[in-house]
Amino acid sequence: MEIRQPARLVALDTEVFVRNNFNYKSTLFVKLIELSESEKIYLYLTTVVQREVLAHIHQEVQEAKKNFEKLHKEFRKQAK
Repeated sequence: MEIRQPARLVALDTEVFVRNNFNYKSTLFVKLIELSESEKIYLYLTTVVQREVLAHIHQEVQEAKKNFEKLHKEFRKQAK
């Protein structure tokens, strides 16, 4: 009879996503996914964390859009 360690519940906070720049291919996320798929851990995200992560991503996209528009405007100005 094989004795298995009980699986561990791992709760992720928004800071984990921010610290890894939302890069889901980072070493940390790859390992978390691997452990989760092998059922050695169970990942837990609250709805609050999910909303915060989405809000952070939205904010980053808006910032990138604003920067792109600024660069594009400057490029068009210099291209004349």
